[in-house]
Amino acid sequence: LLPVILHVICISTLNAIYRVVAEALSNWENHETTIEHRNSLILKRFLFEAFDCYVALFYLALYERDVVRLRMELVAVFQIDTFRRVFLECILPMLFQRVTHNHAKGRPVLSATQKSRKTMRTTDVSIATDDIDKDDYELFDDYMEIMIQLGYVTLFASAYPLASLLSIMANWVEIRSDCFKLTHVCRRPHCFRSSGLGMWDTIMACLIWMSALTNCMIAGFSSGQL
Repeated sequence: LLPVILHVICISTLNAIYRVVAEALSNWENHETTIEHRNSLILKRFLFEAFDCYVALFYLALYERDVVRLRMELVAVFQIDTFRRVFLECILPMLFQRVTHNHAKGRPVLSATQKSRKTMRTTDVSIATDDIDKDDYELFDDYMEIMIQLGYVTLFASAYPLASLLSIMANWVEIRSDCFKLTHVCRRPHCFRSSGLGMWDTIMACLIWMSALTNCMIAGFSSGQL
């Protein structure tokens, strides 16, 4: 599992670095509307992160032509990436907020029972103040994670058909962690009306069409099915 762990760490590091680059490039392009700016940012980040995540899998599938190693890589990436998201998005920010909040106010960490009693006694002003101290909710990252996962499931379906079942389990964990993140870690997000998914819909359609080609190539050149 050591190469897979290093792979996940490398993906996370490169994506974090390119996130700053993509935002700067999109700002320099000086788009006319906010939607055009958002679509440009989505396209830049998805192309980079998709290449970053899938290049090793395509190497195993089309160059090494080793379906067994490809299957092992998919399973390991699913598991490690799920634990990474839960730890970085929920556990670590919550611990950081607890330490920072209690250090600033000079009081010890409260237990669950004490915190529930204290919450019952707080006023609306204190609740709003606590909400301000929390982090902003990043909807963009949640969309990106689901799209990358969709690529794992569809682009390499012929090599590992059970990836869809793993994605259901991973999404169940993701739903519960996101609920915890929205209630305890992040601020209450703003509500924006939308007529559709926008650029995400186009990316989803491209992944589905590309999966027809990639699965035929994997079945024809990398496996013994033909």
